[in-house]
Amino acid sequence: MTAGTLFWQFNDCWPVASWSCIDYYKRKKALYYYSGRFFASVLPYIVEEDGGITIYGISDLQQDAEAHVEVLCYSLDGEKLWERKFNTRLIANDVVKIAHYDEREIAEKYVPYVVPVDASHCTLPVERNWKLLNSVVYVRMTVDEKIYDNYYVFDKFRNLKLTKPNITCYVEGNDITLSTDVPAFGVFVYTENDVDLSDNCLNMIPGEKYTLKCSDNPGDVKIYDLSSLILKI
Repeated sequence: MTAGTLFWQFNDCWPVASWSCIDYYKRKKALYYYSGRFFASVLPYIVEEDGGITIYGISDLQQDAEAHVEVLCYSLDGEKLWERKFNTRLIANDVVKIAHYDEREIAEKYVPYVVPVDASHCTLPVERNWKLLNSVVYVRMTVDEKIYDNYYVFDKFRNLKLTKPNITCYVEGNDITLSTDVPAFGVFVYTENDVDLSDNCLNMIPGEKYTLKCSDNPGDVKIYDLSSLILKI
């Protein structure tokens, strides 16, 4: 008996705009970095259920492991709403429910807000809680000194009021260090020189520093993020 997964597709055989994770020129696209996260040995997983959110720990490790968990909740304009820290145990090659937070813990009060929801051949207006829609939940799980992370927003990005982040970028030698003042999604680093990056397409927590290792001097650096792309549509 066998089981497995794969993603489509790995590379392009000619220059084209496609869903590959490496382009014709062997440049790594967003999917390349994301696949390293969702195929990692450990994955924090967040789902809406039972009137709130539940956090699961998915482990492909071959042995049980102790994990330190941080759950952070921010408003989309950068205010830290709450945080929780605790330890848990992951079961080898299994899924463990590690926490549940009621909607009232995430959003202190209900503020009505109408959003469009896809229906059969049309969209319908549905009332949602603005306090939820204006927040993001991050989960960081540390296992054997390695950090695995994930995040959750409460609707499609097109329905969210994203705040354009002020992302600072500092280059020293072959290192690029980034930080942001508000939650920043899909942060992609473009370098003047064709170098390999240790990570890219980041979902950044306000106030945290993210250092990317480059295989050589990156040259000039440009930063793009999801809110910038949405605002240009």
